[in-house]
Amino acid sequence: MKSVTWIAASLGLVVFSLFLIFFPTRMVAFGTVLVAVVAIWGEWIRSAVAGPKMQITLKDAKGWAARGSPYRRYTLMVYNKRHWASAKNVRVLCEKMFRRSSDGCFEELPLYDPIQLRWTRSSVRKMTSPRLNPDISSMDMCALGAMSIGGFALDAYCGDVHFPHSDPSRGHSLAGETVRIELIVVADNFRSKAPYVLEIAWDGERSEDAEEMSKHLVIKELRQLNFKCDHT
Repeated sequence: MKSVTWIAASLGLVVFSLFLIFFPTRMVAFGTVLVAVVAIWGEWIRSAVAGPKMQITLKDAKGWAARGSPYRRYTLMVYNKRHWASAKNVRVLCEKMFRRSSDGCFEELPLYDPIQLRWTRSSVRKMTSPRLNPDISSMDMCALGAMSIGGFALDAYCGDVHFPHSDPSRGHSLAGETVRIELIVVADNFRSKAPYVLEIAWDGERSEDAEEMSKHLVIKELRQLNFKCDHT
């Protein structure tokens, strides 16, 4: 295989040399155009071809809880699939929220600004700069949210973000409700092309057992993007 690659590279070099010998003027013109292209779109080309490529996944749908703590926490894994291109000043943002209505469709909830999720304590300890956000070349962990006595809330830098209940008299407990959220990764040199969608549903029951609690609070990833209506 290496010999075939070497032969192909050699032939390519020979063809290029012959073209340069017999058509020098065209090569100069081509070089001028190439320089202009790199000058104008070089940053975009580097970002698309060799820039970071970020991906979010849910670490464990069952979450985790410290002994004696009333909180059960849920964590996201933020990966960079191109380890050689570090993503700078990375943020995980919740851009949109939807709540299932009585007809099975999902209505968008008002969200005036994207909500930035909080990096976990272990991630913060690894940061070598005073910035709020890390540079990621491999993987880091971001807090999704936590279940407490008051219900489920997103863990954000602006504070715990509860989902408004469809019945205002029930406050923000999420009990008996299903919501879907769209998350994106944003960095100085990257932005998600498509959102990472999570569905969060809670039946109002609680349990200290992780397996049992996962039946009451269900968090799952959704692949499809056209999800606003679901009559199943």
